[in-house]
Amino acid sequence: MVRIRDWEKHFEKGRSRGHEGPMDWYPAPTDLSGLGYMKLCAKGDAGARTYMVWCAFCAIAAAIPQDRRNGMLATNSGRPYTIEEISLKSHLPENWIQEAIPVLIDLGWLERDIRVQAQGEQPHTAHGAAGQDGLSHREEVTKEEHADSGPVTPSLKAAFDRITEKYPHCKSYDDAYRMWMTYCEQGVVTEANVHQVEEGLQRWLDSDEWSRENGRYIPSFYKWLIERRWKDRPKPSTEAEARRRGQKKSSEGNDALAIFEPEWENKD
Repeated sequence: MVRIRDWEKHFEKGRSRGHEGPMDWYPAPTDLSGLGYMKLCAKGDAGARTYMVWCAFCAIAAAIPQDRRNGMLATNSGRPYTIEEISLKSHLPENWIQEAIPVLIDLGWLERDIRVQAQGEQPHTAHGAAGQDGLSHREEVTKEEHADSGPVTPSLKAAFDRITEKYPHCKSYDDAYRMWMTYCEQGVVTEANVHQVEEGLQRWLDSDEWSRENGRYIPSFYKWLIERRWKDRPKPSTEAEARRRGQKKSSEGNDALAIFEPEWENKD
């Protein structure tokens, strides 16, 4: 679960505090000289997409009644929105939203409320037990802490480690780890289906595309995760196809990938 950091400080003013129901507007800072904004501008199109997602997050957070408005991306009842629901509400692609979340967390504009996720507590109201601003100010949670709490179980952490060890030139590790945690939290990756991610990576390792020009077309691991490329069925390389055929010989000829070898020609 994520929330806009310091919502009360930056987005609540006199008029908004007196507005009891959902808001159809919100006061926003006008300073364009901040370091975070300049970092997004330096990212070009990717930064522009992230800023669009940020604006959508602010609009969604503002649409909650005042007594529960604390920067959470949630329904009026306090249930957190899924990525799919945010995509539907904002008319933005899911992969834009998934890609933006770790960037916005790094900028300090968003924060994860791990306590709410791990303990199953309801989000605090804007003037609840979390303090005057209703936010859960916490120190950055380390990877080891994540491995022992919430939906990122030790076996899912071990699977992530196996995948990163196999992934060629594994870059953007930290971003990829945050994306992995998000997938685990959302139920996209579970102990029941994590094998599909590993099998999907193996298909890409054996693919024609990744074997070309010394791996020139291999994306960063983070990008591969964001786009859920483990679901793809890329064309195998010539070498991989040869290995597969060699492993699937059938004298009955009932395997579409097998090389038919009559008994009288089988030298084994």
